[in-house]
Amino acid sequence: MEKSSFIKAPHERTTRRIYGYFNDNNEPVYIGSSYCKLSTLEYNHRNWRTKYAKDKNKGWTSFRENLTDTDLKNGVFKTILEINGITQLEIEDLEGQLIRVFKPKFNKDKFPVQSSIDRKRYDENSLAVPV
Repeated sequence: MEKSSFIKAPHERTTRRIYGYFNDNNEPVYIGSSYCKLSTLEYNHRNWRTKYAKDKNKGWTSFRENLTDTDLKNGVFKTILEINGITQLEIEDLEGQLIRVFKPKFNKDKFPVQSSIDRKRYDENSLAVPV
């Protein structure tokens, strides 16, 4: 099966961003990274129940579950950093650094690169050392 052109390979150098969800006090309560536009990210997080209706466990995170809480529902998604020509591994490394500095309440995973390796999200091209 051929992958959609919308899906980016982890080793593909493309525009990727680190985004945050900020509460009413402008504090980041969640930090993530993606190649999707901010509007798509927001839709995916806010509508995960509909998107993954057939498999209730798929797509669940404590952050998504808590987006409907009164203290979070008025928050906003913001781009923190956008870089052109970066791989998934590189953006996840930067994401992890920001998570460890700001310690957002809903980021349980402090090392996104290691999690992606453990979940086999990278292929050998993604983990190759650049020359």
